[in-house]
Amino acid sequence: MMCKYLEGGWGVILGSGVILGLAFIDLPFSLWRVLTAVALLITAAMLWHPRLRHFILLSSAMALGSGAVLLLKAMLAWPVFP
Repeated sequence: MMCKYLEGGWGVILGSGVILGLAFIDLPFSLWRVLTAVALLITAAMLWHPRLRHFILLSSAMALGSGAVLLLKAMLAWPVFP
């Protein structure tokens, strides 16, 4: 029953909401790298699991969101125009 609710945009909204909540905590750069790597590995593992395949938007949205936060943190740490 729960998989029907998370197949659509709810998986993206929930995953992005988690990343947005973590962004306000101001986690260090290395922890964002670990979160991105773990989310990518979970996404790859969920592709082959028959039941977890329905929830793949959760982990892929978290990987995309944490990668975007990593890029923003990197741009703020190393400015292009000093």
